[in-house]
Amino acid sequence: MALGIAATLQTDIRIGGEVLGGIQSFDEATGQITKLTGASAIAAGKTGSLTTRGGADTGELTMDSGHGLATSMIIDVSWDGGARYGMLIVVDGDAVAIDGGAGDDLPEQDTDVVASEQRVIVREVDAADIALIAVRMSQAGHLEAREADGAANAGTLTTRTDANSGLATLSGGHGITTGMLVNVIWATGARYGMEATVDVNAVTLEAGLGDDLPDEATALVVCERGATIAGVSIEAEIPWQWNEQSGLANPLAGHIVGELRIGNRAEVANEVLVALLVNDIQ
Repeated sequence: MALGIAATLQTDIRIGGEVLGGIQSFDEATGQITKLTGASAIAAGKTGSLTTRGGADTGELTMDSGHGLATSMIIDVSWDGGARYGMLIVVDGDAVAIDGGAGDDLPEQDTDVVASEQRVIVREVDAADIALIAVRMSQAGHLEAREADGAANAGTLTTRTDANSGLATLSGGHGITTGMLVNVIWATGARYGMEATVDVNAVTLEAGLGDDLPDEATALVVCERGATIAGVSIEAEIPWQWNEQSGLANPLAGHIVGELRIGNRAEVANEVLVALLVNDIQ
């Protein structure tokens, strides 16, 4: 659930009844608080092991049965002492090929891991305008910031195979290429991190996160998904924050933030509260 705020935010932000650090007042700021609790909490991470290590950012997991992961999902992989986030996967039963992402190098072969599908919290904003980012999680997790999307390419969903796959026809000169991860946006929703397969102006779209694809003939835009800017590991019940009055460097400086993503490093459901305050621009 996302709650929009447009007000003067005074003194502190309280999450779970606790003050998130020594936050001062933020005059003329706007804000968004996203609360994921109860049925909307991040699902428990799925257990398995790294049975093949192809390199620092590629390998294969063998997951415990009933893991529920699916090809082209974007996941976080964590282990004792490290984590790699934003990895793309290909699933064949309990064998899950993993690739890419950012964070720590993958651990030694046969290391036990927890894999968690990422949840997307979106608010496009210039990092220079951010007054505060604050996060609290009931379990250990991760926050990832990604750049804003590339150029918007207009088109139509000409075939809807199911809720998370279909075929879009785009205008010429669109610049989308096979294997690219894209965000797909239409008037009433969006789906993020879909994998594109291109045949001239016909673009097959698969998997990703977000809303179910709309009806056939719906107008939409397809954009290249932004790259990872930064990631932060969040410990259970220990609030993390950055604010403009802290004197610390802005970890997102110089970027347009297109997505905030959260992942779960625990084997149980994770309740999350994220606060984002942005200075008003006159």
